[in-house]
Amino acid sequence: MFTLKKFLLITAAAAVVGIGAALVWTHYQAGNINEAAAQSVNTEAPDITVTAMDGTEVKLSSLRGKTVFVNFWATWCGPCMQEMPEMNKIYPDYKDKIEFFAVSIDDSRSDYEKYAGESGFAYPMYWGDKNAIVKAYGLQGIPASYIVDKYGTITKSHIGGMKEKELRAFLDSGL
Repeated sequence: MFTLKKFLLITAAAAVVGIGAALVWTHYQAGNINEAAAQSVNTEAPDITVTAMDGTEVKLSSLRGKTVFVNFWATWCGPCMQEMPEMNKIYPDYKDKIEFFAVSIDDSRSDYEKYAGESGFAYPMYWGDKNAIVKAYGLQGIPASYIVDKYGTITKSHIGGMKEKELRAFLDSGL
């Protein structure tokens, strides 16, 4: 006879197995995403044109001769929203050493403009065409961060949010 106790035990066991499988899959996928991003290292950074808040267009290639921290984000991305204040916190320590190039890939430029205008962040923020950027960089997730050296070569990449300590290590690796 099937009792409530057996039913609850089987349900709990199934839940544990399901959660375990989901955690393993997430870890596996995160590894694959960063592996894919790592394939872009030692390749030329695709040149993209983005738009600043004032409407000025900026090409990534215009920053050649400088080390650039490229970060792709969106207002709908939870990890992006957690990472951006961390970037702002460290920006004063790096602004004279590395160029920040934070690019929103929001579908709507107005979403970017609203967030960028209200955030009060000190580092430069831009908006870019999501489809063009995803195609050019082969993005499989955001936030996506790259270090581009003064010659225009990607030297480091990372997919996923970073806290202050990770961001500092990531940026230091490009200096």
